[in-house]
Amino acid sequence: MLDTKSKSIYKRIIYTLSIIIIAGLVSSLFFLANKMTNSMEIVVQKDYYQSFQLKEETTSNIYRLAEILNVYKSEDNILEGNTVFTDEYELPWNLRSDYEDFESDYMDNKPEADDSEIMNAFVKTDTDEIREYEAEKINRDLRRYKEILTLLEQKGIQYYIECEEVKMTNVPKYKKEDFTSRKVFYTFDSKGSSSSFDEFEPYFHSIYALEHFPQDTLYMCYDDAILENQVKLWQSEQGIYKPSIIVMFSLAFGLLIGFIYLAHDYSDEYFPWIKNSLYFDLRVLIYLCLVVSLISIGAESYRMLGLYFVIPASLIVSLVTMNLYLSIIKHVHDRNFLKKHLTIQLLLKLFGFLMLTLSKLPTIIRMTPTPHKARDLKRIISGVKNIKDGDLEHIIKTDSKGLYRTLANDINSITDGLKAAVGNELKSDRMRTELISNVSHDIRTPLTSIITYVDLMKRTENEDEKIKYLEIIDQKSQRLKNLTDDLFEASKVNSGNIPVQLETIDLQALLTQCLGELNEKMEDTSLDFSINYYQHHRFVLADGSLMFRIIENLMSNIFKYSLENSRVYINIEEDESHLILVFKNISAYPLNMNPDELFERFKRGDESRTTEGSGLGLSITENLIKLQRGIPEIQIDGDLFKFIVKLRKAED
Repeated sequence: MLDTKSKSIYKRIIYTLSIIIIAGLVSSLFFLANKMTNSMEIVVQKDYYQSFQLKEETTSNIYRLAEILNVYKSEDNILEGNTVFTDEYELPWNLRSDYEDFESDYMDNKPEADDSEIMNAFVKTDTDEIREYEAEKINRDLRRYKEILTLLEQKGIQYYIECEEVKMTNVPKYKKEDFTSRKVFYTFDSKGSSSSFDEFEPYFHSIYALEHFPQDTLYMCYDDAILENQVKLWQSEQGIYKPSIIVMFSLAFGLLIGFIYLAHDYSDEYFPWIKNSLYFDLRVLIYLCLVVSLISIGAESYRMLGLYFVIPASLIVSLVTMNLYLSIIKHVHDRNFLKKHLTIQLLLKLFGFLMLTLSKLPTIIRMTPTPHKARDLKRIISGVKNIKDGDLEHIIKTDSKGLYRTLANDINSITDGLKAAVGNELKSDRMRTELISNVSHDIRTPLTSIITYVDLMKRTENEDEKIKYLEIIDQKSQRLKNLTDDLFEASKVNSGNIPVQLETIDLQALLTQCLGELNEKMEDTSLDFSINYYQHHRFVLADGSLMFRIIENLMSNIFKYSLENSRVYINIEEDESHLILVFKNISAYPLNMNPDELFERFKRGDESRTTEGSGLGLSITENLIKLQRGIPEIQIDGDLFKFIVKLRKAED
């Protein structure tokens, strides 16, 4: 393991070497960019004749020829002014505005006129502005025309172009075959296009694209002597580029390793001059300004100063780059990059200010004081005091709209909620009282009987009477057991602590099976059962075992509370999304109560509580139906009792 001093020495050596490498890379790039005439493609492309650089230059030359062919045509054509008023969008702004006004007036008088007719009529107005623009445009087009011809000559372009109005060539004796026999050529005529390149899709601009003028002809090629000079230069620069790129990549790889080493196990002791006292983005801005300034100065003075400028400038750039890199490492090490980033801090503060302003703005606007709002605020304060004192019937009224009305309505809603909560609490107290009373009564009755008959058994010596008393005790014990079982089941169902497995069930088959198992009890009663099924089977999403218990509970209720010698109806109906199981029977006891009360635990239709029911059956049944996402419902019409079970239909 190296000590801190040794590590510091090694780190600083790598730091110095990195500065030298960066300076070497910058100097090399500057040298290659200023000394070399060809692009970086030279590294991978051996054949100059298939290079992208030559294709791009050829495209530019084709574009120049197409510009002459389709725009300028000839020097005489330009001098005659035929290139001046060709497009309204080329007019200067002052004439453009005059033209649009003229066009509007002209179209009012002659709606069928086309653009060329309107432009010719506009030119004939012969204003000073039109004459001045015409002279300036002719001179500009003439300069451009001569500039194109000069460029084509300098680049050794030999061409033949032809359209309806013009035919021009600088090689009068050449035919198409002469062009296609050269090393680099491009031809376009009515038969299509061809070139010396393996793949060539020249990019044409706007209306000058040849494909817009298939009737035109354009043949071009390069002077072989000029091409040979370009090939020699290409090969010469290849000998410089390739070794330079290999060396630069090697240096860059070494620099990457140095950067990784400097970042590893960073400590302020190694580079104490890195302070990070200035915001990071400000330092980056200063760095970029320095680099851009040096590049600009170098581009202007390289030919005069050469390496006397490049080497010092490269050392300055590399020194600043290394310190900026170490600054980033220090920020990461100190975990304060965001805190030391001025732009991020300003954006966060601005965002926080905007969010605070936007969140408070509606409230500020709505709370702007007015006489109505002041009166409403007084009513709200008084109303809250009344509600606090227990007046839950008090309603706060306001005249104004907006925040105060919303506040008053919210307070009134809270009051309604308090009234509902108080009502529910009173109802819960009443139900708890009734529950305790009913449980006490239902448990005490069999328990009292058991105690009484046990006492009678102790006093009598008659064996027959003892057997009779024992049978009664057994009945009462079973009654007490059934009651406690119902209590336990009601508690489980009410808490939802029962596993439910919903599956597709044939409701008609399930009902038939349940009624089949209860057939003996049905026959032992004096009731007449009328069961109505569908012609075909219907399916629901339900738990088969829970549905069996529901049907069993409802049938038990019918056995206990139906009027003797009455009829019981069991139907299967349906609506759009549910199958509906309906049980209807005539009650033997008056049903003078709200149907929903029958769902309460220990509530019976027989309020005298002389029957053997526990009052838990319908409560259990309701919860079992809800566990299956069904809908239970009770309807009472006089003595007619109807229990409805709605279950979701299963998908086909």
